[in-house]
Amino acid sequence: MTIKIDNNLCHIVCPICASDSIINSDKLFYEGTVRYSSAEIQLLNKPELWKCNDCHSFFTQNAIREEDSISLYTNSEAGKRWDTKKFEDEKTPYCLSVYKNYLREGIEVLDIGCNTGEFLDFAKNNGASTYGFEYSIDSIKICESKGHVMLQNLDERNKKFDLITAFDLVEHLYNPSTFFEQVSKLLKPNGKLIIFTGDIECWAFKKCKGKWWYLNYPEHVMFISKYFYENKLSTFKLENTFYTFNNRYFKGLNFTMAALYNYSKMLGLRKGLKPYEGLPSLSPDHIIAVLVKK
Repeated sequence: MTIKIDNNLCHIVCPICASDSIINSDKLFYEGTVRYSSAEIQLLNKPELWKCNDCHSFFTQNAIREEDSISLYTNSEAGKRWDTKKFEDEKTPYCLSVYKNYLREGIEVLDIGCNTGEFLDFAKNNGASTYGFEYSIDSIKICESKGHVMLQNLDERNKKFDLITAFDLVEHLYNPSTFFEQVSKLLKPNGKLIIFTGDIECWAFKKCKGKWWYLNYPEHVMFISKYFYENKLSTFKLENTFYTFNNRYFKGLNFTMAALYNYSKMLGLRKGLKPYEGLPSLSPDHIIAVLVKK
């Protein structure tokens, strides 16, 4: 069944840094009937991509409202839409080496937006005590069946963590400032937050703009810049950044495929093919940001 959604959420200031210096950057290309998690929905309004001149981030205008988003996630089967491969089989060796540097025996880790617990499995296998937070009822049950402790909400103050992870999450947030404040309160002194998300400053975005594949999910509404992490956060300090591919299938042979795809366009051999949208990836299009609690 297709669910009709009145995607009429618009912002008069930047929802990431609250600046009023915002401009229309491009239109987005997922109008009409699309997938939202595991639900099929029909959007009533045309989404747009806007930019903040102050924090250099981007966000969606005519976005799906937060209450509709929560309802869609809660009643979805996210594990059937998103990959549930073993974490070690999905991510690049480079990503795995970065994450292992922040895991140690006995560390207490919370993964926010943990889906069916693939990273939690990886962290547990590396000696961590694992906790998760997730909206999807179906995913919660799967995580609990694997022995991960699931939080009911992010306002639980009786537990502090050494490390909190947010993989493929910040692009879904409606109130990033509230999120960073909540996470800061959940961390132990000098605790760390690791974010993995699409890099809004990558080459593919600069080339494709609103057609960039990562923007064309109605779930993705916030695209935070590195500049924001460096200069606009009062609760965290940026410790390090790493640039990578979304997963191990986005590199190697795919690099050659992407190069041939682009060269064929330049040579006029691509008539009738849809424009390049950033896949296969020519270069890393995701960022890992490691933030330390101030």
